[in-house]
Amino acid sequence: MRDHDTTQSYFANLGRRVHERWLATDFDGRTFPEIALAALREAPPSENVTYEEVVHAFAFGTGVPDQRPERAFGRPPITVFRTPRFYIEVLCWMDGTTAIHQHAFSGAFHVLEGSSLHSRYRFEVRRAVSHEVELGELVFAEAEVLRAGDSRPIHPGRELIHALFHLDRPSISVVVRTRFLAGHTPQWLYLPPHLAIDPLAEQTHESTPRLVEILDAFVAARPAAYDRLLDRLVAERELLVVFQAIQHAYDHATSPPFDVAQERVAALLDAARARFGAPADAFRPTLEASGRIASIATLRNDVVDVDHRFFLALLMNLPSRAAILDQVAARVPGDPAATAVRWLRELVKRRSPTAVSVLDLEIELDEPLPGVALDELVLKIAEAALTGASGEALHARLAAGYPGGELTHLAEDVRGLEEGLRSGALKALLDPG
Repeated sequence: MRDHDTTQSYFANLGRRVHERWLATDFDGRTFPEIALAALREAPPSENVTYEEVVHAFAFGTGVPDQRPERAFGRPPITVFRTPRFYIEVLCWMDGTTAIHQHAFSGAFHVLEGSSLHSRYRFEVRRAVSHEVELGELVFAEAEVLRAGDSRPIHPGRELIHALFHLDRPSISVVVRTRFLAGHTPQWLYLPPHLAIDPLAEQTHESTPRLVEILDAFVAARPAAYDRLLDRLVAERELLVVFQAIQHAYDHATSPPFDVAQERVAALLDAARARFGAPADAFRPTLEASGRIASIATLRNDVVDVDHRFFLALLMNLPSRAAILDQVAARVPGDPAATAVRWLRELVKRRSPTAVSVLDLEIELDEPLPGVALDELVLKIAEAALTGASGEALHARLAAGYPGGELTHLAEDVRGLEEGLRSGALKALLDPG
């Protein structure tokens, strides 16, 4: 392990190099991303320091800069160099998955340790509802796996809309970045497929987080009060608060202990549509996508195998079968569809002859299917759907694999299982588009 002075000297030299080159451009903000990127590539942190050395230098060194008061990224962030115009920090990510976002600063980042799936998007604005909400179409652009030693620029605003799914625990990054830049706020957060929101809006309206806490308290303990509060929020508050209120109901309708009925959510969506018109049409697809993303993020907490985490990252961030299989093929030789089915088989959990967990889908039947193992049937349905079969064609293909006629009376069961698979975490993989 290198001593504290060596570690601190490395970051001081890196910071001075960036400062001198930026000064030569008269601190032109447009030049900073490429200057920071070049400095990281010329003297890569991954070849000069380790995260443990950074931690020891922070804990025991004497030249540690003030830790930034700005909103923190990473758990935890360590500031290793600071000037009035920019700073360098080392970020630790354990299970943190960054939401789809853009930045109100510029710079570059470098993977010090670990790896991440890096996805990029563009947002086509249809309507600016307010300074807090925009409606549009979030479009997937590309994805790549970043590994230790990789560096990428950070451009402010919509030039870089991205997300990172960290595949290793921990994943460590080094970020060279400016302070927040005028003209590049809000730092939009994107909820696919249609919403962009200002994540700092809650700081403007301090009552909103407290309202969510009240909803949390009421949903089980005082359901009648919960319903009355939801109705008034949808009838009287602004669009963003209405969405957050309906999202609260949706989350409690789709997750145990299912305190809210699906019909109640539908009624709230209808009320929002009657009040706001077309902007409220974005609510349901956004809620459904957010629910899938949250389910996969929760699954990731219990998954340690790096290939399985990679598979979950693809399901969470990529929009279609083609995009997912392209990444699988780049990682594993052979047929990517067969690899995806193998990973799914390894993740399926057989609870009993009548109960199976398939990622976020819990399947429980009243009685065993005669002559058919439920987990094998589910996997065969997923494999058939992955290769393009659906509906009657899917059932016919499955039946050919059971020459004894075991599926003769199971058409309705197969249809229900197929619908469940297509609506959950596997939606993107089973989507031919």
